Order: sequence, then structure tokens, then C-alpha cells
Amino acid sequence: MANPPDQTAINLRVAQEADASALSTLRAAFWADQIAKGSLDNPDTNPEKLLTDTANLIKRARTVIVIATDDEKAVGYVHGQTKIIPGALAISSIEEIFVLPQYRRTTIARKLVDSALDSFRASGCQRFQLRILERNEAGKAFWQRIGFSPAVTIYEYTGSKD
Repeated sequence: MANPPDQTAINLRVAQEADASALSTLRAAFWADQIAKGSLDNPDTNPEKLLTDTANLIKRARTVIVIATDDEKAVGYVHGQTKIIPGALAISSIEEIFVLPQYRRTTIARKLVDSALDSFRASGCQRFQLRILERNEAGKAFWQRIGFSPAVTIYEYTGSKD
């Protein structure tokens, strides 16, 4: 990175309906990044559908989306939600986090996570989870630095006979 971004210009805020377009563009980049890293999920990233889905996510109950901006340009986000499990405490999970490549290796991702965790705690949740691709060593190291640790292994079957 030739010129690292000026982190004093980075602002974090809860996403609003007016952010749907910029946020859907970031979410499309997130899914492209995940697919390149070996995600088994291949969502429908049709721009119109993604825009509608993103606008609905912003309004959904028990959902938090924090967006990072640099001079009003969206450069990253975190999407989390709280699930109410019958007979158990509420569990909040980080569903998506993405920072544009030129803004990586800064403190933006950490600040996004801290903001989401603060929001979860403010709603009374004390248990947090996330899923990460098995081969994403950089991602695992990031989450472990924050204090997350592996707790469950999830196996997936694609139905393929290959």
C-alpha cells in the first residue's frame, strides 16, 4: 500500500437506510472475497436483489450494521445479529465483516468489531460467535487476537459425489 489511509478521517456509524446502495456494493465485494477464499456459499449477488436484501437487513430487528467511511466513502462494514435460542441466553453473532483491500492492515476492522460487540453488550448479550473458513489463517489470527477462540467444528456436505 503506497499511501496508507489517514485513519483520523475514518468514521464509524450505524448504517441507515440511505446507506443501502453503498453497503450493497461492499457486500458484493465481501462475497467475491469469500468465494475466492473457498467459501461454499455462492449467494445471488444480482445488484438489484442485493440492494433489496441489504435495505431489508438494515431494518431487521436484532441486527446491527456498522459502516466505516472515509470522507463519506464507505470503506468497510460489520453485520451482526442476535439470535434468541429457546431455553438459552441470546447469542449474538458476527455474520459478515469486510474492509476494502486498501484499508486493510489498519485498525478499521478492529474498530468495527469493537463497535458491534459494544452494541451486542448494550442489548444485554454476553455470548458472541462467528464462523470463519477453515483455511483462512489470517482471519483466524485476527479473531484470536481479539479474544475469540475455536469452540465448535462445523462440517458441511455439498451433496457432490466427487
